[in-house]
Amino acid sequence: MNIIYILLALSILLFIFAYYLSGRDILSPSVVMCIMFIISTMFAIMNIENWNIHYALNSVIILAGGMLVFIIAEASIHMMVLQRRFIHDCTNKIDIEPITVQVPILLITCIFDLITLAWFYLEIKRIVKGYGYNTAGVGVFGRYRTILTSLAQRSDSTVPLTGFILNQMIKLLHAMGYVSLYILINNWFANRKKGTHYILHSFILFMHIFSYIMEGSRANILQIASAGLIQWYIIWHRKVGWKKILTVRVIAIGLIGILFGMPIFYKSLSWMGRATNKNLIRYIGFYAGGSIQLFNLYVQNDTSTPKVFGEETLGGILKALNKIGFKIEIRNMNLDMIQLDELSRGNVYTFFRRPLHDFGMIGMIIFTILVSWLFAWIYYGKIKYKNNSHTPYWILLYGYMFYWIVMMSIDQYSHSYLSLTTIVQIGLIFFWYVFVTHFKFKFYNKRIILQI
Repeated sequence: MNIIYILLALSILLFIFAYYLSGRDILSPSVVMCIMFIISTMFAIMNIENWNIHYALNSVIILAGGMLVFIIAEASIHMMVLQRRFIHDCTNKIDIEPITVQVPILLITCIFDLITLAWFYLEIKRIVKGYGYNTAGVGVFGRYRTILTSLAQRSDSTVPLTGFILNQMIKLLHAMGYVSLYILINNWFANRKKGTHYILHSFILFMHIFSYIMEGSRANILQIASAGLIQWYIIWHRKVGWKKILTVRVIAIGLIGILFGMPIFYKSLSWMGRATNKNLIRYIGFYAGGSIQLFNLYVQNDTSTPKVFGEETLGGILKALNKIGFKIEIRNMNLDMIQLDELSRGNVYTFFRRPLHDFGMIGMIIFTILVSWLFAWIYYGKIKYKNNSHTPYWILLYGYMFYWIVMMSIDQYSHSYLSLTTIVQIGLIFFWYVFVTHFKFKFYNKRIILQI
């Protein structure tokens, strides 16, 4: 029997263990991690012959052991929160109040988004043309993506990329999209589902998503989709009470989402001017399950040693240190490509490759514990068992970071989340939420005054 089946069995057992430790919370951090490893391992099993998989026992031990460490670390925070907080009021039903934003603010936001995207489009055409590519049609977005990916592999740039001001405008546009997503979900559960506000928030969210289409980046679209999923789940629980078990409903909705999401993900390649030589099943299998086999190949063949502490895991922090004057050699965040078969090669190795390479087995365990503690502290300590005026900010933060958990069976996103860019983006999300919920236009004799 191929040992990869043992990995699948252990992932299922760990899922059951995590599910009951969390109080049957189907979207708690460790449960989501286990679900994703089950899905990825199943797709890898579907490609045993295509990828010539001969799984190693030590690969299984590292992956299953890492998941177990994450589960136990989360459970320790969960128990600590339960012991220290009087929680019965917070786990009961909460009246979801609608969030109202003035129409003039929403209209100004829409105008800002349109101006930003128009400028961004002109910049994309300029860059693509500067590199000698055709700028006609939606293919320009795919060519822009190709240029950015190519530049990530080397240091030369013959054409200046988008400037500082436009980059900050795009970050603000993204913050506006995240806030509108949260308000849409909140107002849905508050039964405020119609009207101009809903249309304008939906348009702002669409502009956010469209900016990622222009970048040719589906990962960022999945990130905002995962934020919507967990925020929907949290607010739903807040409305019906955390004591109510929503597992069956969530699984049913998740299966429907996967059924419709896979062809959309596949077709989105052509929408962004990109192409593939794989059919739907082979393509999705590579994306969702390739990391399981790539990790196995890495464990069996790796002889590399890190040149700098945390070079793969802490790339964002190292870049920030470089900017303030420290001379640190920065490794490309895109790892080495490995051939899986005649059609596929990849460079994603699950959550555990980067810390294993950088810190060794003990260091990987410590890093896994710290990440688990972070998510457990936010989820249990600031959201599930607490309700005050700061809760919306914690939900926004958790939604933004949730993609890190969703991608654990595929890649390690610490190099992206532990960075100055993330701090700026989260700061803009908080700023925009404060602005739209606290500032109001007052009209006096044809004069418009903005006040708090």
